[in-house]
Amino acid sequence: MAGDLDKLTWQRVATGLFQPLGLKIVRDQIYVLGRDQITRLHDLNGDGEADWYENFNNDCMVSEHFHEFATDLLADRDGNFYYVKCARHALPALHPHHGTLLKLPPDGSRLEVVARGFRAVNGLGVGPNGELTCVDNQGHWMPGNRLNWVEPGGWYGNQWAWNPDRRTTYDEPLAWMHNFVDRSGGSHRWVPDDRWGPLAGQLITISYGMGHLFLVLTETVDGVRQGGVTRFPLEFETGVMRGVFHPGNGQLYVAGLYGWAGNKTRPGGVYRVRATGQPLHLPNALAVAKDGLILGFTDPLDPASATDPGNYDVTCWNYLWTANYGSPDLKRDGHEGRDRLRVQSATLAVDRRSVFLELPGLTPVMQMHVVFRLRAADGTPFENFVHHTVHRLGARPGRDVLGAGALVRDQADEAELTDATRGLVQRIEQREQVGAGSNGGTSVLGPDREGTTASAGETPAPQDGGNGAGGTPAPQDGGDGAGEMPAPQGERTAAGPGDGGRVDYRRARLPALVVTRGTSPTPFLSPGRFRATWSGHLELARNDERTFHLEGYGSATLRLNGVEVLRGEGPQLRGTASAPVSLRRGPNWFELVYDSPEHDDAELRLLWATPGQPPEPVPPTAFVHEPDNLPLQAGQTLREGRALFLRHQCVRCHQPPGRWPDGAAPELQRDAPALDGIGSRLHAAWLAGYLTNPAETRENVLMPRVLPGSTATIERDARDLAAFLAGLNAPTQKSVVRASGLHLPRFMAPEQVGTEQDASPGAPPRSVAEDAVAAGRAHFDRLGCVACHVLEGESRLPDDTRLSLAHVRAKWAPAALVQFLEDPTRDHAWTRMPRFGSSPDEAAALAALLLASSKAAPERAEAVPGDARRGSELIETAGCLNCHTLTGRTSRLEAMPLARLAGSDWRRGCVADAGTGRGRAPDFRVQRGTTRGAARLRGPRRPGFPSPRNPGRVRGTADRGPAMPRLSRAR
Repeated sequence: MAGDLDKLTWQRVATGLFQPLGLKIVRDQIYVLGRDQITRLHDLNGDGEADWYENFNNDCMVSEHFHEFATDLLADRDGNFYYVKCARHALPALHPHHGTLLKLPPDGSRLEVVARGFRAVNGLGVGPNGELTCVDNQGHWMPGNRLNWVEPGGWYGNQWAWNPDRRTTYDEPLAWMHNFVDRSGGSHRWVPDDRWGPLAGQLITISYGMGHLFLVLTETVDGVRQGGVTRFPLEFETGVMRGVFHPGNGQLYVAGLYGWAGNKTRPGGVYRVRATGQPLHLPNALAVAKDGLILGFTDPLDPASATDPGNYDVTCWNYLWTANYGSPDLKRDGHEGRDRLRVQSATLAVDRRSVFLELPGLTPVMQMHVVFRLRAADGTPFENFVHHTVHRLGARPGRDVLGAGALVRDQADEAELTDATRGLVQRIEQREQVGAGSNGGTSVLGPDREGTTASAGETPAPQDGGNGAGGTPAPQDGGDGAGEMPAPQGERTAAGPGDGGRVDYRRARLPALVVTRGTSPTPFLSPGRFRATWSGHLELARNDERTFHLEGYGSATLRLNGVEVLRGEGPQLRGTASAPVSLRRGPNWFELVYDSPEHDDAELRLLWATPGQPPEPVPPTAFVHEPDNLPLQAGQTLREGRALFLRHQCVRCHQPPGRWPDGAAPELQRDAPALDGIGSRLHAAWLAGYLTNPAETRENVLMPRVLPGSTATIERDARDLAAFLAGLNAPTQKSVVRASGLHLPRFMAPEQVGTEQDASPGAPPRSVAEDAVAAGRAHFDRLGCVACHVLEGESRLPDDTRLSLAHVRAKWAPAALVQFLEDPTRDHAWTRMPRFGSSPDEAAALAALLLASSKAAPERAEAVPGDARRGSELIETAGCLNCHTLTGRTSRLEAMPLARLAGSDWRRGCVADAGTGRGRAPDFRVQRGTTRGAARLRGPRRPGFPSPRNPGRVRGTADRGPAMPRLSRAR
């Protein structure tokens, strides 16, 4: 290729080759690398097509495994050929060429192994002096992509490559490369001469995975080679993979395609990359000093920009070398994540081409990523990164290396937050009085709108907690002294319903919301117009310039660092944009004030954009706030209490005086499993244990312990109740469910499932039952049951919240279990178990798995001693029917009405400590000082709970509200 490339033609010269992935032309002879051999092509009649396919060398061993590609084909200045034989995927080597770099002399006489330990190298580099380089791709035994400078006899990390020396450590790479920089490397090419200006003699690596070119930066410290890469400001449309410098014009030609796991998806392309002679503004040197990094650049830098530490962001992390596919990013202390290194100062050398970044706490690390945004001396802005590895620190301080006359700026006076939490503080205030003809004002148990419409399946946020029957009014000083909920100065708290001007505080991930017109913006405010204010900090890792954009309906004002930068008058906000805003590294005080529209739904979203890029939402990771905000803490306490109130179904005992207003939390209507026919579903022995102490029988249970008294009394009452419930049988149905070859007699003993002795005549042999269990396991996996459940004996991670199924066999009658798996809502409409639409065959197979995988049952139901007549009395007096339903029966237990609850003695009842304080109230296992505190709803002296139809008022204490951040001087 030459000239202006106006017209390109191609011609096929050979076909029928075995996965050709390398090509080299030597003295006009074409050599092609396939999986089986290197083939030399001969055109005997001069028509441009090969007539003779000569086997140049086929010493390379080959297996049938799909992954052992033979890639690239290069030659050194002496004419020796080099290529890579990849290893098998996730399997040990079968022959000595798996995972090797191979060398062949010019005459093709004898193949030899140069180095081992490779996994999936797609391309090579051979330097002017025989240097060998490659990038190996992340995978098993490859925690990240490895940029290797290959030495003869070296071993480079893949334990499943051929390993005759049984190496258990690897030779270090020149640099590790994370997937966000290069997902899949290609060939390497050395810049041959000065036609590429200041890059002459340097190495370029080509990226298939990202469609980029990278310049490789290297240094040697104490005999150890280390370095990294920086990216050329070029974007290719396809995954470039191979490249060559034209011997005539000195320019680089690259070719590639799209086939697998690439960021660029054009089917293919051939590209020319020319040096124009214009400034490159590219890092071209890297050195690690004793106390920081030195970056060299191709062109002079603007001193003010280069010496501003806020223009640089430095992060670092390590990897874990294991047989796992890849590795998480690990901080230097071993915890998952990345460390951010503070740039204490930036020093510019006299030649204006080298910058030293002082990094207190710098240590050797597997991965370091330096992002910068600078201006060149000619005023051109540019940004880029250096991505590298630090094996060794230099012996000298960086300023000594730069020498006399360097310019330095110290960032010791930069402000930083002393403490911060992710998110923003959102203050929501009602803007107008709610009329008497509305839905009765605010309901603290209204729908949940935490910045947007509540997600399906989520429990609405919290406010109150239950109290036992028969409480007494709280003392004027607050009773148990747990403290009062503060409110902003001159404002009422959001603890109850009320008039316009009420205020609610909550934590928000983003400055965004959607509230349908006529509904409440939070569970604690009435419907109507409102003002929402988000405050906190926009925290950046380095200096930046952004434009901000608003979308939605209403009006909004954005202030940054006390300066108004954007105002949208509305009601339509789309198209509202700011001028470019300069932001400093670290915390930038943020405040966004939004007023909902009068006639539209309230909608708001904040976006930002860098110059030349389209707007995108500001990410939640950019927002932080100070955690010790008293109004926010009060709002969070209310939300936690509200969630507890709904979770524990307090209104089932503590009844409101009237119906809840429209739009109240749907959880208020939640049911409990119906008791009709329960004796046909559950074993009485399990029921007796469950009623004795639900939390010990099944984990993560919502039901409280409702039976009071001594241990002996509780056990007697539980047996009596179980005996009564065991007699509540469903109407007679077919006695056998047939599915997947498994016979499940409806009332057979669970311990007989899966054995050769079934309870019905003609029981199937054990192999049939095993087939059903296998079918059940397949259905279990297909439905994704593992997301919520864990079978007995399976391993669990720390803090694993999945529900164990170890109790199923002891709890369920087999045929009833099949019916439940077909339709979990049959007897409990609000069950959290989804209705998957399983067929009878699938449900029975799943039941077979669960019964065979859970604990053996205790004694049969009939063996549980108990007085069913006494149990019939208890079912009405113990409070069971406050939540559960049973045809023809009602509860005779009365508890304190909801309207009086907040004024009761919170040292007694449901939330009291164990013992006499709780009396006959149910035990919800609420913890004092944490959950119990959140369960309370009270004002400072005369607390009240709003009637669903006639909301009251709750007064609060004063608070100064949000303030500007507390800043400290960084040291």
